[in-house]
Amino acid sequence: MPARVIAIEYDPNRSARIALLQYEDGERRIDLMALSAPTPESERTTHYFFGFVRNFGLDDPTMEQLFSGDMVRVFNEDIPVLEAQQRMREMKPEAPALDIKVDAAPLAARRMLAAMLAHEAAK
Repeated sequence: MPARVIAIEYDPNRSARIALLQYEDGERRIDLMALSAPTPESERTTHYFFGFVRNFGLDDPTMEQLFSGDMVRVFNEDIPVLEAQQRMREMKPEAPALDIKVDAAPLAARRMLAAMLAHEAAK
């Protein structure tokens, strides 16, 4: 059944995008979520887990290709940018950081980690 996208919102607590759809019969539901979960491995390296969950086009090979192939290729386009950012941080560690709204969850995690390290160092 065709649906119209009512809203797409970013949830910084889950680092995910959520789409609210309204169907022809009036039903509204969330049918797509994208999760981005970067996980530090060391001071300089990070594992970057991501995934998509959807409740549409499940039997459509074109839609499956979009999510299993095309979206992965788009995600992989970020790798050179992230690696370049890391190199610049290493070359200029004193350079100021520019925090943007999408960084809310990682910034909160950094603050929690800094507080835990400070508490541990005070012991």
